[in-house]
Amino acid sequence: SRNMVFMASAVVKGDAIGVVVATGDNTVWGQLISNHKWPLVTDVSNAESERFIGNKA
Repeated sequence: SRNMVFMASAVVKGDAIGVVVATGDNTVWGQLISNHKWPLVTDVSNAESERFIGNKA
């Protein structure tokens, strides 16, 4: 919508009144998180080594 702001939006000039229209799982971000399969990584030791060394497969 034209007049909506989302999490981490910055207003650089002017005045406004904000009205919260959704929280938690009812937000776009909440829907993305709640619909995801958890855990994202099942082998943490492998994920840590890839993070520091890089995946050279």
